[in-house]
Amino acid sequence: MEAVAEEAIAEGPDPFLGRATEERLRILGRAWRLGAFRPASPALSFADCSFRALGAPVDTTWFSAIRDDSSVRVIGSKARLHGVLVELRDGARWELVKPAPYEEAYFEGSQHGVGYQGYRQQGSWRLEKAARLVRQIRGAGLMLGLDLGSGTRLLDVGSGYGYFCKAAQEAGWHADGTEISHHAASIAKADYGLTTFVGTLNEFHERGCDQLYDVLTMFDVIEHVEDPVALLRVAGELLKPGGICIIRTPNLLSIEAEVFQNQYHSLKMEHLHYFSAASVCFAMESADLIPAFVTSESHLLKGFLGSALQSYASCLKGSDLFAVARKPPIG
Repeated sequence: MEAVAEEAIAEGPDPFLGRATEERLRILGRAWRLGAFRPASPALSFADCSFRALGAPVDTTWFSAIRDDSSVRVIGSKARLHGVLVELRDGARWELVKPAPYEEAYFEGSQHGVGYQGYRQQGSWRLEKAARLVRQIRGAGLMLGLDLGSGTRLLDVGSGYGYFCKAAQEAGWHADGTEISHHAASIAKADYGLTTFVGTLNEFHERGCDQLYDVLTMFDVIEHVEDPVALLRVAGELLKPGGICIIRTPNLLSIEAEVFQNQYHSLKMEHLHYFSAASVCFAMESADLIPAFVTSESHLLKGFLGSALQSYASCLKGSDLFAVARKPPIG
């Protein structure tokens, strides 16, 4: 805040909030970069690189570091508008980052630089957020001609502590959850009486589930997996014809990413993929799902940009993407 005020004063007498939006963003960017870490850049030759970004050759660096760690970066494809996370191993070779362990340390904050802090203590507001998501999904269904009323069958992938499944049940839906974390599944059972399938979505499918779902949700999940398209293919197999798959994921091309750069809050060691609206639709199509629509939501810069922030969200530059796809109907 002090740096922003100093930069604004240096620009002239007009108050910060009285300036044009683009000028406020320039001031924010300069203020942030004045105190930001400027990482050294270990060499990474795209010509010699075998990494792919949703099947496309990598040809750009989206972020040259995460926080002050220049041994980790997000590279990717300009054509695909997609990023993947790589790290320098033994000071000599770049490798794709592997998935993080998702047990108690991840959720409750004792794992340095990864995960959440006090996730269980956040239960009340996360339940409120989950209830809003149920209403949002019902609205999305109505836009697509689907009546997602009582009896709707939902599968929540990466169901965590069960907040969304609990909210869906309270709305009259039949909700199942899958979760790779034994710890998270045990909390969902203890706090809400939920029985969660522990394992990958593919393992859930292979167990011979004889039920198909109207809705399958992946909130803050798809960025964590090594092969997002493979995950979406399995999701499609678990949906009824005409059913919908809903994804929420951080936005590679958000206005927050432009301002904060390598300090962008969604740059995390557990986020292996970084999606844009274009690349999330490409992933859906690659899995034989039909993209219905994508919106973005933004809130992190509201105190600096006010109502002007909504214009960035409407241009798909919000901090999070909310994407909906349908399984093709029969016939």
